[in-house]
Amino acid sequence: MVKAGARLGVQTLVAVILLTLVVATAAIAIYTWLSGVVSTSPTEAQTLKERIRIDAISYNTTDGINITVRNIGDVKVTISGAYILDPDTETLVAEIDEANVLPIDINPGETGLVWDADTVPGAGNKLQSGEVYLVKVVTASGIEARATFIAP
Repeated sequence: MVKAGARLGVQTLVAVILLTLVVATAAIAIYTWLSGVVSTSPTEAQTLKERIRIDAISYNTTDGINITVRNIGDVKVTISGAYILDPDTETLVAEIDEANVLPIDINPGETGLVWDADTVPGAGNKLQSGEVYLVKVVTASGIEARATFIAP
């Protein structure tokens, strides 16, 4: 015959083991969550708040290309590069490198104009009339905006 006290001891031991497992699992989950929150540096957080959008692209044979970029993020952005790419292969067709244009700082909610007169025909330009091109604008921290246009 089994005594009543012996069975009570086994139940208590199983309950203590299960409770220890639950507490250990909760502690690991909390540690993992906290280490992820604390490890995010201010630079990473700022990069996540940077957002830009290309509002308009105009291109003509007299003025070249004009790209209107809007800052839709929460922090000031610096546009450090702008490129015209082949939309199929994403190979570089032209780089926006007009003197004194880049970099451009744009405050939240405002727009900035990126332009390049060297994209007009006859200025070493490779843009062909009627062709589709991809414009990519990049911030100093690497955030990109893309849009396509057809060269007239």
